[in-house]
Amino acid sequence: MERYFYTIGYEGLSQDEFIDILTKENISHVVDVRRNPISRKKGFSKNGLREALDNNGIEYSHLRSLGIDSSQRKNLQTTQDYASLLRWYKKNTIPNSQELLQAILGLIEEASVVLLCFEKDYHICHRSIIAEELAHLSDNEVYHLRRQHVNAL
Repeated sequence: MERYFYTIGYEGLSQDEFIDILTKENISHVVDVRRNPISRKKGFSKNGLREALDNNGIEYSHLRSLGIDSSQRKNLQTTQDYASLLRWYKKNTIPNSQELLQAILGLIEEASVVLLCFEKDYHICHRSIIAEELAHLSDNEVYHLRRQHVNAL
């Protein structure tokens, strides 16, 4: 049976706006793929986000090892910089993350899942690489929430 899973970046959203999008899409499980789930943006650090999601009936998981270390994200300015990082991620992280990807696929079978990171534009975010691999490993299709609002670099 074909299923959908989702991705979303919280950049530019308040916590209330973020939860409203999840609620409208009937999301029941957020999988946070940030290496460090801390944020200067109010309401998006791990514990505060988990609590707000829980209060809205949405489960939360954090898969730290699917994130990209902040040292590798420094000085990203051009489309080529992001493309290079994503190529590196696909080559070096995805092959070593098959167990976690299978766990996510198991969640997708049971719940409406969204992969969470910061960037609004999924084209420059590693969650798009994770989503691509999940779709490749299954009959599931990915839907990038907020995609109509994407601004190209």
